[in-house]
Amino acid sequence: TILLRSDVKFPKFGASYSNARDEIELGKNLFKVEDILKKTGYSYNATAAKGGVFAVNFHFDCNLDDPTKCMPDVKMSRLDIPGSASYGFNYREATYTTDSHTTATERNLKKRYGLRFIFGFSGQAGKFDPVALLVTLGAGAGLLGVATLVCDMVINYFLDPERTKAYKKQIFEEVKYAGDDDEKDPLVSQTNRVTCGFCKKRRRKEDGDVKLGGSEVRQRSVQNII
Repeated sequence: TILLRSDVKFPKFGASYSNARDEIELGKNLFKVEDILKKTGYSYNATAAKGGVFAVNFHFDCNLDDPTKCMPDVKMSRLDIPGSASYGFNYREATYTTDSHTTATERNLKKRYGLRFIFGFSGQAGKFDPVALLVTLGAGAGLLGVATLVCDMVINYFLDPERTKAYKKQIFEEVKYAGDDDEKDPLVSQTNRVTCGFCKKRRRKEDGDVKLGGSEVRQRSVQNII
């Protein structure tokens, strides 16, 4: 059996996890060599003669809001290609011996075959952030506003007149008003009415035109005659 222990740290969040923190469990952090080879699609008997090179990759995808969801996903694969010019894994070991009678040195070379495992680690972690959520919502709202503006421009300026006219009827409401122009705006109408009424009263008080027998005689002149 092989104990595959993996430890990971996320300094930014101040968190660390290990697959062997609690207990040793077969299939979780303890593996049999035969089981590892089976996951790559090969058997022990087929690889024992020439050996082989295998990769064991640990990938962490952690949700730091829930510590129980931070266990690695282990994937195993074979790196060398069986049947190629040079496959498997082997190395040579030399030993030297000296004969005590002849003082000759003998060199013994042994070629050893075996299994080589290469381990790799990768991962990512995430945690809920309200600031990031607000930024995302704001960006989404801005994009919706831009989309509405673009749609209005396309419909108003790039479609045929009949469709544009039908679209405007749906979003605009036409109101017909038969009154005076001043009465269309109640605030302006009321202000103009008070101002104009004051001007008319003042003008009548100062000049006050009086028509007598088809001719105009100013009240000031009449008062002076009397």
